[in-house]
Amino acid sequence: MTLEIEMTRQDYLDYNIYHFLKNRLVSTIVNSLASLLVLQLFIHDKKTVSDMNQVIITSVLYLIIYFLSVYYSLYRSLKIPHENGVILGLKTYDFTDEGVGYVDKNNRGQYNWSVVKSINESKKAFYLYVDTEVAIIIPKRYFSNELNKLEFVKLVKKNIMVPEINNVNIG
Repeated sequence: MTLEIEMTRQDYLDYNIYHFLKNRLVSTIVNSLASLLVLQLFIHDKKTVSDMNQVIITSVLYLIIYFLSVYYSLYRSLKIPHENGVILGLKTYDFTDEGVGYVDKNNRGQYNWSVVKSINESKKAFYLYVDTEVAIIIPKRYFSNELNKLEFVKLVKKNIMVPEINNVNIG
């Protein structure tokens, strides 16, 4: 199966948002709440009876600033890919039983299926993870119909499956 895609900044942003929600959202929430607790303990350290209005106001202000900084860092990723770099632009992927071949304006290469760790799906794209935070991004808009999407997923899943080891006898 061959797909020719135009990778855009929006595709890259969508991937970063998806990856954040899937892999870092819970730790971000836990870190923000732990930091908030430490902040409140520091602010109210010497007071025996805490003013509840002060606790609420400082907590809300802290959470707004914290999550605005997360939001800003995600949307700042739009500026990361260089216009003439390897992420943006026209790419041709060839998905075969041997691996994933790719060609773009500056590069040509092949990923063996053994490097593809998983396939994940969002509303807008498929992500073939080749490392912890690196994925081949395949926007769904380049599939002509649902059947093509299903064939793509079937091909990928068939080739990234780890063979089961049955009845191994370790002596």
